[in-house]
Amino acid sequence: MIDSGIGIKEENKTKLFKLFGFVSDSAHMNTSGIGLGLVISSQIVEQFEGSIKFESKFGKGSTFSFKVKLGQASEVEAEEDALLVKEEQVQVN
Repeated sequence: MIDSGIGIKEENKTKLFKLFGFVSDSAHMNTSGIGLGLVISSQIVEQFEGSIKFESKFGKGSTFSFKVKLGQASEVEAEEDALLVKEEQVQVN
């Protein structure tokens, strides 16, 4: 996911994947979150032997991505699911 928002300061990056950890660098940001989303996402990704990473520059925005280990599809499933999207980027404004 690519976020063109305010980005994350270096000293706040360690808060993101902690339970109830969130960053509040701006009065204009969404303050309704309680700091669970990335923790839950991380746990799900870990169940699939994967990882989540992110890059962020304060004042520029952030990019979050994940990789997971998926099983091999059978030949029939692969043919039926030929339009499977392997990687997708979503722009959040």
